[in-house]
Amino acid sequence: TAWTPLAHLDRLGNMVAAYVKVGNKYYQNEKLYADIVSALNFWYDKHPTSTNWFMQQIAAPQRMGVLLILMKSGKKQLPVDLENKLIVRMEIDGNRPDQHGSLGTGANKMDIATHWIYRACLLKNSDMLGFAVNQAFYPLMLTVNEGLQHDYSYHQHGDQLYIGGYGYVIVEGMTKLASFLRDTPYALPEEKKHLLCNFLLKSYLPTIRGQYYLYNILGRGISRENSLNQASFAAILRRMILLDSDNEKIYADAIQRLTGKQKADYALTPASTHFWRSDYTLHQRPAYTFDVRTASIYTSRNENGNGEGLDGYFLTDGATTIVRNGDEYYNIFPVWDWAAIPGVTNPAMKEIPRPSPWQTPGTSEFAGGVSDNIYSVSTYV
Repeated sequence: TAWTPLAHLDRLGNMVAAYVKVGNKYYQNEKLYADIVSALNFWYDKHPTSTNWFMQQIAAPQRMGVLLILMKSGKKQLPVDLENKLIVRMEIDGNRPDQHGSLGTGANKMDIATHWIYRACLLKNSDMLGFAVNQAFYPLMLTVNEGLQHDYSYHQHGDQLYIGGYGYVIVEGMTKLASFLRDTPYALPEEKKHLLCNFLLKSYLPTIRGQYYLYNILGRGISRENSLNQASFAAILRRMILLDSDNEKIYADAIQRLTGKQKADYALTPASTHFWRSDYTLHQRPAYTFDVRTASIYTSRNENGNGEGLDGYFLTDGATTIVRNGDEYYNIFPVWDWAAIPGVTNPAMKEIPRPSPWQTPGTSEFAGGVSDNIYSVSTYV
C-alpha cells in the first residue's frame, strides 16, 4: 500500500497547483513549467509499476488526470505529444470500470470511472463522459452483491462489512463527483442521491463518535496508523450541505463534533440498529456508543491482504467497541493483544490464525439479531 513512486505524482501535483494558482509566488513561473514538463516526461519514460493493482488502475491514473486538467488553466499548455502519451497511458494502465469481478464493482468501479471522467474531459469526448458518469454513479443502488446493502450497511470483497474503508471511498468519491456535476446534464440522479443520504445518515455517521471511527467497520484498514481519525470528514459533509439541504442541520451538527468544536455527545439522539445483511449491531446513546461484530455462513470474516490485517482473525467473533469520547482505541492496535480482543471469547493462543488473503467465509449457523431502532439484540454461537 505504501508505493513510493506515488510520491512523485503527489509532489508534482503541488508543483502544478503552484503554477496555475493566481497569487502563488510560482504562478506562471517559466522554470517551474519546465520542471513540470521534465517530471512528467520522467514519469512516462520510467513507467513505474506496482504489484498492487490499486496503484496501477486507480491511484496513478486519478492523480494524472487531475494534473493534466489543472495544466489546462496554465499560461503555457503542455506539449501536445506529451499530454497525448500520458492520456493513452491512463487508458491502458487504468483499465475499465465495467471489468469483471470485484475490480468492477462498488467503490472500485467508481474509482476507475472517476479517471475515465477526467480523461473524457481532457479529450472533450461526450460519449465517453456519459459512459463514465453512468459507471461512476452505478454503485449507488441496493444490492445483495458487493456494494450498498438493503439495510444500508456496505460490503466489499464479498459479503464483508466495510462501512468504513471502502464505504468511505464511496462517500468521498460520490460527493466529489456530485459536486463537480451539479447543475449539469450529468448531475447525480435524485433517487441515487437519496441512497447516498440514507447511507450517510443511517450507518456511516453513527459509526463515528466525536472525531473517530468505531474500529469494527474498518476491515483490514485497522492496521493503518491514525486510521480511526475522521476529523477530515467534515470537508465531505460540507459538500453534503450543498447536495442535501434538507438534512443541513444533521450535517452541521456532525461537523461541530468532527472539528472538535463540540463534544462527542453533541446533538446525538438514541438509536439502535442491527444490520442484518452484515451481522453487525450498532447502539448509540448520547452518553456512549456500543457495537458488536460477528460473522455467519452468510458473511465474511475480517480480511487480511496487502500485508494488512494480519492478526485480525478474531474481530468477527463478537468484537465490541464501547466509546464515550471516541478516542478510547485510537492507535492502540500496535500494542494490542490480538488474542484478547474486547468482547471475544476465543481460545487462548499465541499464534493468531491467518487464512489466505481476502475473503474468508464465516462458519456460524446461528448469528444475527433484531432491533426496533431504540434497542437491539445480537446473538452469536
